[in-house]
Amino acid sequence: MSNATKSPRSTSTRPAKRSGGGGGFWLLLAAVVLGIGGVYVFAPDLPRQWFGTTKTPADKGPEPTAPQQVKTDLANKTHKVDDDLSKPKVATAAEKPKVDNQPAPEKPKAFADEAKAQPILEAAQKAYTEMKWSKATNEARKIVTMAVSAATRIKAQDILTGSAAIEKLFNELNDKDELVRYYDTHPSLVLLKSGNGISQAVPITSIDDPTPVENRPLEFIAAQRKTGKVAFMIKGKKDYIPSSLPADNVGEVVAADTAAIMKEKQSEFDTRLNRLRNSNLARDPLAWYDAGKFAYRNRLDTNVTEMLNQAVVLDQNLVSKVREDKAAGYYANLVSHLKNGNKKQADAFMAIIERKFKDTDQGKQARLYYDGKNDELIQAAKAEQEKRKEEERGRREALKARATELGDDKTLAAMKQYPQDEPEDTALAAMAATGDEGKADALFSKGRDLYNQALEAGNTPQRDVLYEKAFHELNSAQAIYSKLVEKNPANSTLGIKLQECSRLRYGTVKQRRF
Repeated sequence: MSNATKSPRSTSTRPAKRSGGGGGFWLLLAAVVLGIGGVYVFAPDLPRQWFGTTKTPADKGPEPTAPQQVKTDLANKTHKVDDDLSKPKVATAAEKPKVDNQPAPEKPKAFADEAKAQPILEAAQKAYTEMKWSKATNEARKIVTMAVSAATRIKAQDILTGSAAIEKLFNELNDKDELVRYYDTHPSLVLLKSGNGISQAVPITSIDDPTPVENRPLEFIAAQRKTGKVAFMIKGKKDYIPSSLPADNVGEVVAADTAAIMKEKQSEFDTRLNRLRNSNLARDPLAWYDAGKFAYRNRLDTNVTEMLNQAVVLDQNLVSKVREDKAAGYYANLVSHLKNGNKKQADAFMAIIERKFKDTDQGKQARLYYDGKNDELIQAAKAEQEKRKEEERGRREALKARATELGDDKTLAAMKQYPQDEPEDTALAAMAATGDEGKADALFSKGRDLYNQALEAGNTPQRDVLYEKAFHELNSAQAIYSKLVEKNPANSTLGIKLQECSRLRYGTVKQRRF
């Protein structure tokens, strides 16, 4: 067998090697590495731009070991540093609002104690009406510091102010002409029947102790008969007079119908009150004081506090005003008696003024008049007139402030309509313009006579009629005297005539307020 012929078994089965073998991959990898290195060497900025790194500054500045000399004036100036540049800028997404499922808290009530205060106010008002001043004050004081409406707070304050003022009135004016009880409505009033007619009387303990018997008057009188004498307060022409009667002279005694008398007095009060409310006197605190006085005297007790409270509301200085008014009344009577030549009666009135009212303006003027110091009297009267005008302005401002706080638009509107001065009577002005001193003297004389008659009339309806007539005469005389004094201010004789006339005129007004 020839050596040239090879057996198929002897042929190699491994695949043949490719041209180039595995060296191509390594060549490619080497080229990439060299390219990247070249970029960093010849274009170093490109990687910084690709990967966000900062560029190296061209001028690196001086070396730390080479300090530089730099001149600057920054140290000498005031600088404002804005830290905003150094604050990191952080972008944040808006936070979603939290949802609070709990109910919102209730707002505090403006008048949280209003309901709680009402029963306290009712108790204070009840005590006030019953003239229990201390209890009324204690109850009302609780409300003042509570969270209540203006209306409730002011009502409580009215009770506080009124209680103090009215109690002071009762303490200082507890005399027979002011805040005292009349015997006409006393529960022990009896009728004494005899041959001379019927007399009203109230049994008293004794002449030495004229304390009225408060209940069971007929039983008391029967017991006193056994002692031989019975003491009474018996009604006279002007007032009740203490008397001691022999038992045999007492005669028949019956209880008076006090219920009917009280009903009659209530009707009279209502008529007078209606007249007051519909007149200019409704703005006069003294008119309301007189209404309260009438109610108290006649035991119409449910009306007393309401009337006196209205007086206090109209004038916070009611006590002082009433004392001046009381002194003015005595001063008028002093003038009347001196002009009539009745020195003894005039002395009696001057003694009362000295004892109780010498500190008042009217009391001081009465003293000057009594002593004949005419020039001083005229100056004092002028000074008081200016003082009263200033007080009236202050009183109006206080009323306005009160109505504003209460939101009382009706009262505020009414106050705007109040005349600052009394409207002029054209007929009276024409009479005054004549300057007829003789006519003024005649009017004054007639008015004075009517005034004296009223003084003697006692507590009767006729008295009011006489005072009304006297007022018109004196008012006309005063108008003429005023005009004469205006033209002749240095004439003290005219000045005194004006003072005498004005005092009597004031007396007629005082007696007819209620």
